[in-house]
Amino acid sequence: MRLLKWMRGVATVKVRGSSPEECLNQFAEHKLTFESIQLINPKEIMLEINIADLEIAGELALSACCDLTLLQCGGFPLMMRKILRRPVLIIGILVASILPFLLQNYV
Repeated sequence: MRLLKWMRGVATVKVRGSSPEECLNQFAEHKLTFESIQLINPKEIMLEINIADLEIAGELALSACCDLTLLQCGGFPLMMRKILRRPVLIIGILVASILPFLLQNYV
């Protein structure tokens, strides 16, 4: 389960407003997956949602008169974005994986 969560990418967000439970109802109505709900105080909750649903969650939070604050992001999609920004690293990985097969003929 933890691996699947990492593969999708998870964002920890804080929902602040007069009725954050209305925001959760909006998320459920639009079939957004959220978990690890923690009540900070009656007007603030903290939860985890998929990174892909982050933009939609922000719009739904605004429609429920709440403020959505991003606290932390992590997972495979973010790691791949970081790697793809470094083309020399990708070339190095490819060369390091191909060279052992090509150099087997030479002693």
